[in-house]
Amino acid sequence: MFNIMKKLLARKIAAFIALTTFPFCCLHAQKIPSPAFVGYWETWGTMKLTQINPAYNVIDIAFAVTKDSSLYDMELAPFSNYTKAEFMSDIDALHALKKVVILSIGGANDPVYLDSPTQKSIFVSSMNKILTDYGDKFDGIDIDLEGLSIKQFAGSWTMTAPVIQQQYLIDGIKQILTDYKTRTGKKLLLTMAPETYYVQGGLSSGQISGAGGAGYLPIIEALKDDIDMLHCQLYNAYSNIAIDGKEYKEGTGDFLVAMTETVIKGFTVLNGKGVFSGLPADRVGIGLPACSGAGYVTPDIVCQAIKYIRGAISKPVNWKYTLTKPYPEMTCVMTWNVNDDAKCSNTFASINSCAFLGVGIQENNESNSFNIYPNPAVDRLTMETTTNTPMFICITNVLGKVVLEKQFTQIKTEIDISLLPTGIYIIHANNFAQKFIKQ
Repeated sequence: MFNIMKKLLARKIAAFIALTTFPFCCLHAQKIPSPAFVGYWETWGTMKLTQINPAYNVIDIAFAVTKDSSLYDMELAPFSNYTKAEFMSDIDALHALKKVVILSIGGANDPVYLDSPTQKSIFVSSMNKILTDYGDKFDGIDIDLEGLSIKQFAGSWTMTAPVIQQQYLIDGIKQILTDYKTRTGKKLLLTMAPETYYVQGGLSSGQISGAGGAGYLPIIEALKDDIDMLHCQLYNAYSNIAIDGKEYKEGTGDFLVAMTETVIKGFTVLNGKGVFSGLPADRVGIGLPACSGAGYVTPDIVCQAIKYIRGAISKPVNWKYTLTKPYPEMTCVMTWNVNDDAKCSNTFASINSCAFLGVGIQENNESNSFNIYPNPAVDRLTMETTTNTPMFICITNVLGKVVLEKQFTQIKTEIDISLLPTGIYIIHANNFAQKFIKQ
């Protein structure tokens, strides 16, 4: 009887521990911030992680690549401007600023292709080794497979029956996620950055019949419960068919809106391949080049597209694509890349930050963290905060156009507004938004 009582008591204690620790685990679960400003950092560049524009709060390390002639054995090659210890220390510095650091796999020049159970096993073990070698400091992995990574998939796949190479990749990614959770007790974030040819291409007879066309779709579908963010590359795409059956060209606001809603709502894939069920809007982002290039869209057009998608404005004049509904929960923009962004005359990430901060955040004049004065102001506006965390400030006019931007690194800073026309403006910083009058 005594032993039975001991077992019952032990079970009750175990149940109590499970109930009381579960909320704690949930509170510390990894997640993508909202809004999310994702930028890829080039391992072959000269920029330090701590030099990245502070508007970025998700940094993708590009890339983990395959060793030698292998297409499955992964490594993170040494950086030309970093020792391993310095790199890990800078990841800690980003984490201290509540930023997310993700390890991206692949890229255009390093295809990943799993063609056997052995290759899948090596892929998993080599990725686990990278993660553990860097102290499991990476918050997630990003699947950025292009070119040969996808083109080699045979055309016989369907949404419910991937070809074996697709299935190896699906199973391999799931195993990496499971292994990380077992080691750390935390979720390993999963993001993806596919090209439109491999996703929205499922609506184009020409693209889906080409090498690897729409080949990402069964992978996304199989991993949809694990994916935390999918930001399609809305560039180097030329044009694509959207869910309204019409074709839209890259480099336009219509393209951004049409391609984004196509991923959110899902669609029936051509050639009898089945149905792509889509992803929730809070797990879909817009992927763009930070500066000039194929598919580049000026920041003001990007802001309009974001605001239209989120329901803050009506469809802009002369735009052709009509949303079926607004998606206020869509809060992610990805740019390739932070290195190029630093060369832009208009900082791309900062402009987009204002596009989000000006939408869905009510004016907060009683913030415990921020204070601005005088209001009205003539030439100078002073901003004070109770925190010394670096942040980005942008000022918009009442139409949402960015008129001034500034990095804020001190508890108290003075902003020169002497060149602004008289009128009403909104100052944005993190979740703070307040109107002021320029006299």
